Amino acid sequence: MGQIQPNILELDLPPRLTTLRMLREISFVVGCPSWPGGAGRFPVASVNRYNPSMKFLVALVLFTSLQKPGQPEIRIPDVERRVHELINKERAKNKQTALQFDEQLSRIARAHSADMAKRKFFSHVNPDKRNATERGKLAGYSCRKVYPGGYTDGLAENIFQGSLYSRIRITGNVRTYDWYSPEEIAEETVDGWMHSDGHRRNVLDKNYDREGIGIAIGADDKVFVTQVFC
Repeated sequence: MGQIQPNILELDLPPRLTTLRMLREISFVVGCPSWPGGAGRFPVASVNRYNPSMKFLVALVLFTSLQKPGQPEIRIPDVERRVHELINKERAKNKQTALQFDEQLSRIARAHSADMAKRKFFSHVNPDKRNATERGKLAGYSCRKVYPGGYTDGLAENIFQGSLYSRIRITGNVRTYDWYSPEEIAEETVDGWMHSDGHRRNVLDKNYDREGIGIAIGADDKVFVTQVFC
């Protein structure tokens, strides 16, 4: 009698399991309307009655404790900083000044990423119908810039959704994963934005001088990255 071979199943994710959306909410004195990117295509974090920073720390602790076998350690603050570094490298290549890392903007970004992971949506407007500018104001942050002939009032935002792994192999009851490294997650995020016209314009916009980066990881291993500009 021959040996019965275990069933082996490989699940390949697309090379870039990402969906990209971008918000630029800007109003001009000369009367040009805001440029939102479409009704209902924004995102937000619920800041009603909870501390976003504390919620982020709890999520980080839970993620660390629920790691799967073989999963690399993901230090979210380090990945956020790495995304910021890569963004400034892209700006330097295009002769733009470096963006400052703004911790208050990062808290706003982290809250939105955590909200998307928890409530399972991906948008520049959260289920409470608040966009980045409105979330910023709830957190006490406003961004107004005056230029010759006009002004801007509001935050701009890029968001990214990826995954912690590229492939799952299932042998019997055993699952193994091809994990992305923290560096690959950061590079994939920035590469995705730089290959999307709207996101690229946000990244390279000469009028922005600071940004916040916020990352959250869902229970389903999806990675949410929010970038907020002022």
